[in-house]
Amino acid sequence: LLQAKMKKGEREVNYQLLSITSGFSYNYEAKEKPYSNLSTSFQTSQIPFISTLSGSMSHTFYHPETEELDFFSPYLLNFNIRTGLNFSGKNFFFDEPQKLPRGADSLSHLSSSGSSSMSKGWSLNLSYNFNQSGLGSAFRKTSYISMTLRFSLTPTTSITYYQNYSIHTGQTTRSTVNIVKKLHCWTGSIYWVPVGSNRGFGFKLNVTEMPAIKIDSNHDSFTESFRNL
Repeated sequence: LLQAKMKKGEREVNYQLLSITSGFSYNYEAKEKPYSNLSTSFQTSQIPFISTLSGSMSHTFYHPETEELDFFSPYLLNFNIRTGLNFSGKNFFFDEPQKLPRGADSLSHLSSSGSSSMSKGWSLNLSYNFNQSGLGSAFRKTSYISMTLRFSLTPTTSITYYQNYSIHTGQTTRSTVNIVKKLHCWTGSIYWVPVGSNRGFGFKLNVTEMPAIKIDSNHDSFTESFRNL
């Protein structure tokens, strides 16, 4: 565990710069290959704008071809690294609801009548994932970038766009658009998959305080299928 102590004003603050965990086990009852794989993980969260930087790797102490023990020169079986960048802002397409001039937008009447407004602003999350595993003919490598953009188009309308791009194949493997609209005590949502073999869209209208009361047209089946990917 690598830490740094820095002075912030009149007080000292501890920062965790890097954390590394590594370990293996030995099975006294095993007649062959008593050593387990060497597993290592690392992470840090103190880099500016980077939400997380983490990864893991696994080594074997046995030669992949002869299966002889080579304790001081382990062979890499798999390696992956993940990192994410977060950006956000307080303003996007609209001002504070109370600052909208009366009559400029019907949404201002909704705000004045006590309807709940969505939080304004925007956020952009970028993540990178690299993974390699296997040896010889079983070697595999993947590398992709994911982007999630969220913003409030109006005080009661939010849009979320997600895209997953494979650097290895040069193709977009997943892309979704989710639009949520609040109107008085109702919430409407459109989930759209513009590209891919499962392209399509779903629509849902539900009572905000009681989501079980809803009209659902293929909406939840779309969202649930992507959660399980």
